[in-house]
Amino acid sequence: MLVGGDRVLGRRAALRLLGSGVSIALLAACAPQTPPAPPPAPTSAAAATAPSTPEPQPQRGGTLRAGMIGDVGAINPHAIGPQPLQTIFSIWDRLLAYDNTGRPQPMLAESWEFSGDQTQLKFNLRHGVQYHSGRELTSEDVKWNLLRVRNPAVNATQFNKQSMWFTSIDTSDKYTLTLTLDRARPSILDFFELFNIGDPDTLDKQTDSPQWIGTGPFKLAEYRPGDHLYFARNEHYWRSGVPLLDQYNVNIMRDGSAATVQLEAGALDLVFDPPAQDVTRYTTDPHYAVYVNKRSGITGIMNLNTSVPPTSNKLFRQAIHYAINRNRYVQTVLLNRGEARSLPWTAASPAYDATKDQHYAFDLDKAKSLLAASGESLSTPIDFVFLSTEPPVGSAGLAQILQSDLASIGVTLTLRNIEFATLADTMNNLKYTMAYDAVFRYGEFEPSTGMTTSAQYNYEKNFAGFQNDDYTRLITSTQVEADPVKRGQLYSQLNDFLLDQCFSMPLATNPPIIAATSKVHNVDWNAHDQLDHAQVWLGYE
Repeated sequence: MLVGGDRVLGRRAALRLLGSGVSIALLAACAPQTPPAPPPAPTSAAAATAPSTPEPQPQRGGTLRAGMIGDVGAINPHAIGPQPLQTIFSIWDRLLAYDNTGRPQPMLAESWEFSGDQTQLKFNLRHGVQYHSGRELTSEDVKWNLLRVRNPAVNATQFNKQSMWFTSIDTSDKYTLTLTLDRARPSILDFFELFNIGDPDTLDKQTDSPQWIGTGPFKLAEYRPGDHLYFARNEHYWRSGVPLLDQYNVNIMRDGSAATVQLEAGALDLVFDPPAQDVTRYTTDPHYAVYVNKRSGITGIMNLNTSVPPTSNKLFRQAIHYAINRNRYVQTVLLNRGEARSLPWTAASPAYDATKDQHYAFDLDKAKSLLAASGESLSTPIDFVFLSTEPPVGSAGLAQILQSDLASIGVTLTLRNIEFATLADTMNNLKYTMAYDAVFRYGEFEPSTGMTTSAQYNYEKNFAGFQNDDYTRLITSTQVEADPVKRGQLYSQLNDFLLDQCFSMPLATNPPIIAATSKVHNVDWNAHDQLDHAQVWLGYE
């Protein structure tokens, strides 16, 4: 059983036990049986302008005014994206949550246990948890959410495959959920770290005034698309003492520079992913603090449409990647707040390989050789799509660098910027040739999770239109391989495959960054890069 407390198994340790055939349920007698108190204030999101005096005690109350670049799009608890993570995801909770060290901790589930053969997973739900409507959360609600994501109309491609792993869902007790898996799935807890629980009574109802209700620390008070989102404290939140803010308001903005102007004018307290040049200024100004999520596994991804020439040609794709000066991008656009990368894993990942991670070093001679070997014509300009809003940080700057770099080997790019609202249609329907679309945000999870969940690497349908039987076999093998040594060998093969095929490739890490005034305290992110809204508080002089 995995519950809160000092004797909780780390996620990696749990995976090792799964691989050895030891049932985690047998550890129940050794683990504490009561849920933990709310955790202390996180400390891992380092502020570049940390105060020289001790941190004051948290204060309750006030309205935080935040600026965010780009709208959230359709409100959906089961669609992960950068804007939702910093805003609407405060509406919902999950069954469990990884802490700063990757250990699973109770959330809506007080505890959970695996059967001896790891094909059953039972969650014991917390009693008395209320939705914002006042209705109590039950196991039937969780089951409804797990089945909801199987419906293609819901647009929950990040979760539907993993939901299919559950061959039966027993809810005979309103506080107990027992899942039967098709087979042992070593990375299954990653799914629940990411999976929000929405309200079945309101979530998909077709009404003139739709509601988005959850059990989370904040309620959605008002949403005007393209303008703002306002959130009010959930006074009946199941965690005692939080949230600390009365209200959390987000202004939707089109331009990062405009957001920082408002920050400096006192109209905003916090800005998500400000322009890199402003970040540099704020790190030396005592009136501001800059927070960088150093645990993040986010990388900016280059996608190459494999369904059309010339990017359908593997040698051409390899040539493109050798012609990209990743270090120049990091130095001049990110201002060194990222690292050049050829693979999407953090150093904590079992798939991380420092040598392979630098495979695509800038090499114009190799790029020219591969271009010649590809036999592709360079006479027609190539459509290059990038987001006009951020993240990823520096999209426009990167587009200009790529245009210059590729011109040196005879490849002409026609730059085309798109809004976040049209991103899904552009990428899902392959209405592009090359793109720097968004970010891969699963580098800190078990790699089989990212390869199953992400739009860039999903083995059945991905933004690059890439399909390959060997790739499918590799991913599906990592999903079920219980032996960590054998799984590591599969990940090594996966890295080689990704570098060879290079249909979706990282350029550099792109960690979330927040700039805030000195009155904003306790800024941190959870394990999947969501702002921890419940812990943020405002101090006043």
